Amino acid sequence: METALMEATGLNARLLLLKDVVRVQRVGWRNALSGASRTERDILISQIVSVQFRKAGLLSNGYIGLVLMHYDESHKDDSGRDTDDVFVSFRPGQEKAFEAFREMLEAKMTRVPAGKATTPAASDLDQLEKLASLRDRGIITEEEFNLKKKQLLGL
Repeated sequence: METALMEATGLNARLLLLKDVVRVQRVGWRNALSGASRTERDILISQIVSVQFRKAGLLSNGYIGLVLMHYDESHKDDSGRDTDDVFVSFRPGQEKAFEAFREMLEAKMTRVPAGKATTPAASDLDQLEKLASLRDRGIITEEEFNLKKKQLLGL
C-alpha cells in the first residue's frame, strides 16, 4: 500500500494525496445511509482542472472541491453540476489540514512531470480547448484556466 504524502479528513470523506493520485475515501453515516456503492475512489492529479476552497465560518462548514476534466455533458445531474466532481465538507477545526492539502495538491498540479516535452502536444492543445470552453461557460474561473494552461504548456 502506497504511503500518503498528505491526509485530510472531513465530514463526508477522507482525502489522501499520493504520488500521482488523490484517493477519496467516503466516511460517515450519511454515506452509509445513501447506499453509496463507491466508498473509495482514485483520481489522477492530471485529471483535476481546479481546486475550489471555501473557509469555514462561525456558523458554517467549509469545503474543498476537486473539479475534474470532463469531455461531455453526460456527467451533469439535474442541477447542472458535474456529478463526478468531488466536494468534501469540513468543520472549522479541520480547516488547517484542508488548507495544507490544497496547497500541496496545487503544487503537484503545477509541477511539470519529468520528460514532458517543452512544446505542447496535440492532446495538450485539445485539453486547452476544452478548458477554454469550460472557462467560457463559467464552470471554471480565468485564474483556474491560466493555472491549468501553464501546467499543460510546461511554463
